[in-house]
Amino acid sequence: MDITALVEKLHSAHQTYEKLVFDEDYDGVLGKPASLVHINELEKRIGITLPQNYKAFLLRHDGWANFDGEGKLLSVGDHAAEWVKSTVAEWSDIWESEDPNPFANGAVPIMLGEDIENFLVLNPTKRNHENEPVFELYDAMELEDTFQTFFDYLTQEFETLDEMIKDEQDGIHEDDD
Repeated sequence: MDITALVEKLHSAHQTYEKLVFDEDYDGVLGKPASLVHINELEKRIGITLPQNYKAFLLRHDGWANFDGEGKLLSVGDHAAEWVKSTVAEWSDIWESEDPNPFANGAVPIMLGEDIENFLVLNPTKRNHENEPVFELYDAMELEDTFQTFFDYLTQEFETLDEMIKDEQDGIHEDDD
């Protein structure tokens, strides 16, 4: 499966889950394609070459609003947005965790929201087997998971959502645990 098929599967799973649990339509919006010129400008601005499968996502969908609740997979332009800069600054100001502050080490936000406690970053200080930066998922300042590729992150998101859908269909609810 390629990144495009995975994104379509994940978007469809979000739609199914929202309808099943909340009887509402999913309001996640996939962005229009980013241009290679804008992606190259972003790479120059942040000083990091973006991993290939993340670039492939941006070339197909420049961001994804309401990806994870109010969390957004940032568009190329979002990286210069004031709300992103201030959210990163706020996290840096209040960082109190045994895990090092990823932003202090040059991590780039990938999934972020103004009022949520989880976020995904691209960490340039850690590399995968292809010498690309890895993706790290944080929840309330704690490192929750590390993904070798953006594709791995989306796959895990799909598998988690798929399990949640099956649990709902089987009548098992999170608060029942």
